[in-house]
Amino acid sequence: IADLAPQMRKLLLSLTPDKPSEPLAFAEGIVTLMLCRVERPQLQMPPREDIRQMLIDRAFGSLAERQLLRERRTAIIEYPGQS
Repeated sequence: IADLAPQMRKLLLSLTPDKPSEPLAFAEGIVTLMLCRVERPQLQMPPREDIRQMLIDRAFGSLAERQLLRERRTAIIEYPGQS
């Protein structure tokens, strides 16, 4: 519904199930809309603490990766017996 034009969205939100809308005139002809039923999706969201922890892990993970990359760039490898 969010992608519809504001006038169309307003019309659809005002409809009650199984009742047709008033006829709408378009250049191509006349249209009547009817809402069959309203369903609200049941979202399975993780708990708030899990989301918080995931965001923290992501932030610190990227910081750790950048630090590791810096360390690799400046690393000096020494082999025993070589100078």
